[in-house]
Amino acid sequence: MAADAGNRVMVFQGEAGSLVQSAAASAIAGTLGVIQTGLGYGLQGQVQNGSAGDLGTQIQALDASLAQNIIGDGRGSALGLQNFVGFQTQMIFTIYGASANSQAIGVSLGDALGWPAPGPGAMLSAGSNIGLTQLGAP
Repeated sequence: MAADAGNRVMVFQGEAGSLVQSAAASAIAGTLGVIQTGLGYGLQGQVQNGSAGDLGTQIQALDASLAQNIIGDGRGSALGLQNFVGFQTQMIFTIYGASANSQAIGVSLGDALGWPAPGPGAMLSAGSNIGLTQLGAP
């Protein structure tokens, strides 16, 4: 939180996110494996000119990208699960008014490969990309 010298303008912004990944593989013969990648990205900015009459400009971007591959050449089972949840919030308060922006995303990805696997060179690929952007300019 920040304020000007006369406490006429106060601004706040915050963001948080959580990425959870889990995987398991069990091969009866040959090999099976799970490869996972996950990325959460957040960007926020606020510009206010210091005047109590200016509610400023706010921008937010929140993105998540998940991908996983189940690979192998044997018989057995494999499971991959991923989840990302994130949120952002921004506020500007002046003696003349207020401006607030909030956004949140949640994305899950799950894949399973089980007996009988397709055999040599079995592969299961999946991915998800989601993004939000907003601009607040009174």
